[in-house]
Amino acid sequence: MLGTLLKDRYHVEKELGRGGFGVVYLAHDRQLMNKPVVIKVLTEDLSADPWPLKKFRQEIEALARIDHPGVVGALDTGDTPEGKPFLVMQYVEGTILRTLVPNEGMSFDRAANLIKQIGQALSAAHDRGVWHRDLKPENIMVQRPGDGEEYVKLIDFGIAAIKDSQFAGVTQTTKVAGSYAYMSPEQFAGNPCAQSDIYAMGVIAFEMVTGRKPFPMESLFQLMMQQQQGLPVGPRQLRPNLPEPAEDAIRKALSYDALHRFQRPRDFGDALAKALTAAPPPEPPTQVTAQPLLTTPSETTAYAPISEDGPKLEIAHVLFTDLVGYSAMPMDTQREYLKELQDIVKQSPAFQSAERHKELLRLPTGDGMALVFFGDPTTAVQCALDVATALRSRTHLRLRMGLNQGPVYRIADINTNLNVAGGGINMAQRVMDAGDAGHILCSKSMADVLLQLGKWQSLLHDLGEHTAKHGVKLQLYNLYTPAAGNTAWPTRIAKPPETGRERPRSKWAVVAAIGVLAGVVGGLGLWRTLNPPPPEHAFYYNATIRTPDNRESVYTNEMLLMEGVKLALSVGAAESGHLYILNKGPLPGGGESYNILFPLPNQASAFPAGQPMRIPPSDWILLDQAHGQEDLYLVWAAGEVPELEKLKSSSSDLVLDNVVIKDEARRKMLDDFLQRHLVPSHRVERNESEKRSIIRGTANVLVHLVSIKHH
Repeated sequence: MLGTLLKDRYHVEKELGRGGFGVVYLAHDRQLMNKPVVIKVLTEDLSADPWPLKKFRQEIEALARIDHPGVVGALDTGDTPEGKPFLVMQYVEGTILRTLVPNEGMSFDRAANLIKQIGQALSAAHDRGVWHRDLKPENIMVQRPGDGEEYVKLIDFGIAAIKDSQFAGVTQTTKVAGSYAYMSPEQFAGNPCAQSDIYAMGVIAFEMVTGRKPFPMESLFQLMMQQQQGLPVGPRQLRPNLPEPAEDAIRKALSYDALHRFQRPRDFGDALAKALTAAPPPEPPTQVTAQPLLTTPSETTAYAPISEDGPKLEIAHVLFTDLVGYSAMPMDTQREYLKELQDIVKQSPAFQSAERHKELLRLPTGDGMALVFFGDPTTAVQCALDVATALRSRTHLRLRMGLNQGPVYRIADINTNLNVAGGGINMAQRVMDAGDAGHILCSKSMADVLLQLGKWQSLLHDLGEHTAKHGVKLQLYNLYTPAAGNTAWPTRIAKPPETGRERPRSKWAVVAAIGVLAGVVGGLGLWRTLNPPPPEHAFYYNATIRTPDNRESVYTNEMLLMEGVKLALSVGAAESGHLYILNKGPLPGGGESYNILFPLPNQASAFPAGQPMRIPPSDWILLDQAHGQEDLYLVWAAGEVPELEKLKSSSSDLVLDNVVIKDEARRKMLDDFLQRHLVPSHRVERNESEKRSIIRGTANVLVHLVSIKHH
C-alpha cells in the first residue's frame, strides 16, 4: 500500500501498525492541504470471512454514529484498487495511556482528569448504542495541544458491539473477543453488555493509581477464578494514601456481577475523579537515583523495631546481586541500568508478596542490591528466577546473583535506617562473587532447604567446593531453568579433573582387578542412589468435536474432519508449568504458516497444576475451510520457553489476535524446536476410561503432535 493514492486524494506514506482485522497506515489528504489522516485497510486474507467484514463495517458505523471530541472521528470510506474496504480516520497526535502510567501510579489530580474524560467519551458512545468491548490503555490516546492541558481520545472500535446495527444480519457467528486482562466475566461467556466497558474502566483506573493490574494473571484459568473471588489485593494496600472513597469506586466498577457496577461510564468517572481530588495533595512519588533501594526510617520501623536489649539474631534468606562490568560504565549509564534493574525487581510477584507481608529489607550495594527475606526461604529463590526470566530480553543488563541462608542482625546505620549485618549477608556476597553474568548460585545452606522440596530438586546442579576470599570454603550449586539462569560452568570455579585409573603393575594385578570390579558393582547401587534418574513429567489432553448439526464426539489423535466442524481442547497436568499451542497449515496460494493459538499476545503462558484448562475458555475453535493436512502442536514446559515467548510478542504478525509466523527463517526455527522436543509415540498412552491421551517424558519441554486432516 505504500505510495498508493486512494480516491485520488489520500497518499499512503507508511505503516503504523497491525491489529486483529486490518493494517493501519499514515496518509496525507492532498485535497486538504496534505492534512495527515489514518487509513485502516481490512487484511487481505480475511476479506472472505463474514465476521471480520461485519466488524469492519460496524467500526465504520460506530464512528459515524458518535460525535464527541473524546472519540476519534471517521472522515471517509472506500475500496482499494484490489477491492479491499478501507476507513479514513482522524490522525491523533499524542501518546498512548500505557506509556504515561509510572510504576508507582499517577498523581491523583492527573488520574482524576483523565478518568473523568474517559467516562464522558465512553458515555457518549453508549448513548449512541455503541459498546467499545476492547477498552485498554493502548486504545486511549492522550493529547497535549500545548496549553498544559491533557485531552483523551478513544480509538480502535474494531470489535465494538452496536445496538440495532444495519450489519447485524451479515452472519450469525458469535465470537468471544477482547483483551483478556480487561474483559469482564460476562464478556468471557460471550454475553457482553454496557457494563462490560465499565469493568474495563475499573481495570484501567486500578492501573492508573497503583501502576499494577488488579489481577496478577498467570493463566486465563487463574484470571477467571480471581474474578469470581474478588480482588486479591486492594488498591489502598498498594497506594496507602489513596482515599477510601476512591477504592470503593474502583471495587464497584470491578464487581463480578454487572448489575452491581455503575450504570454509566460517566457515573464511575465522575465518582472516582471527585474522590481523588477531594483528598489532600499526596506526597510526590520517591524518585530513585544512584541508590534506589535505601529504606527510610518510616518504612523500616514497620518491619522490625530494634529491641532496647540489643539486636536479635535471626535467620534470613539473602539474594545478593550486582551488574557485571558496572565500574567501567559511564556514570549516566550506571544510573540508567540501576533504575532499570530496580523496576524489574519491583515487578517480581515474590518481591511484592514479601513487601506486603513486611518480610523484606532492601539494601543498596552500589553496583546492585541485596534483598534480605524473612519467612519462607523459597521466596528469595523465586524472586531470583523472576528477575532472571525478565532479563532474558535485556541482554545489556549482565546480572549475577547469589543466594544464601544464614544468621543476621537487624541494626540501625548512621542515618538511623534499618540495616543488616552478619554472616548470612556476607556469605551471600561471596556466593555471588563466584558466578558470571547470568548465574544464580546457591550456598549449601540454601540448597539443603531446596533439595527437600520436589519443585526445586531438578533445578540445582552441584558445582563442588570453591575457595573464596580469605580461604573460605564454599559448597556451591548452580540454579537454572529452561527460561532463567546460566547453564555454563562458572569460570571462577575450577572443574573437577577427569582422572583415570592407572593400570595395576604389581603381581597382585588380578586380585586388584577383581576388587575394582566388586567395587564397581557395589558402587553402581550407590551411584543410582546418589544419582536418581531425572523426574518424569506428564500432561494430558482430551478433545471434543462438534459437527454443524451440534453432535459432539471424542476426538482421537488422527481423524478426518469435515468442513464446519468445531474443536475444543482440555489440557491438564499434575504439576504447574507453561503451555503453548501452535498449529501449522497451508497458506492460500501455496506455502505454510504457524499460528500461535495459545497464549495470545496479552496472555501469560503459565499453567496451573491439577486444573484442566479449556482452550478456548468459552467458545469453540472453528476449523478453517482449507483442505489437506494440519498439524496441531501441544507444548508443555517446566518453565517459560524463550523461543516461543519471543514469537508470541511479535505484534507485527498479529491476525485476529493470533500471531501468524510466515517468515521462512522463523518457521525453520520452529520446525527445529518442535522436532527436537517431540515426544516419541511410544511415550503417549490413551486412557479410554477418561477419554484422554497422556504424554510422558523426562525432558523439561514436551511436544505432542496431533494431525488433523481436512476434507
